[in-house]
Amino acid sequence: ATIKQARALQQQKDLLRHRFGKQYKHAWRYFVARREWQRCWRRVRHLHEELARQVAARLVAACVHHGVGVLRFEDLSWSSHSAKRESGSWLASWQVHWFFSEVQERATRLARLAGIAVELVDARGTSKRCSACGIVGIRDGKAFSCTNDDCRKKVDSDLNGSRNVRIAPISP
Repeated sequence: ATIKQARALQQQKDLLRHRFGKQYKHAWRYFVARREWQRCWRRVRHLHEELARQVAARLVAACVHHGVGVLRFEDLSWSSHSAKRESGSWLASWQVHWFFSEVQERATRLARLAGIAVELVDARGTSKRCSACGIVGIRDGKAFSCTNDDCRKKVDSDLNGSRNVRIAPISP
């Protein structure tokens, strides 16, 4: 709902900018719309940060509860949020992968404080390769099916990926 509100405010801001022509910078209504738009996106950013904090805390708490000694993640260090002025407005609005890297970063810090070792795994092929035989299979949304005639394994794609992360070599 907050993102919808932010997009509606963006449209209103753009409409006011076009209505006032080159004088839009002096129009009070434009400044009010811009300020509300910025507040809205700050709220969205705050919600994302809070959600990442809670997910990481619960992940580490579950690991401590079950006595996990090593926590393995796909190496998502390449993935970080970039500002609209750096990546362009279209790309910045469709960034989803950076949330996972933020959760990973927070969970890594919390796990190390809890005495849990953290290993980063090379992410290449973890979602495409069969966890049973190692052959590249077909991933169709949430379903993974192996193309190997001897294997023919059909499993949830996230489960297959997590099994591949478990056996993958550590990232350099």
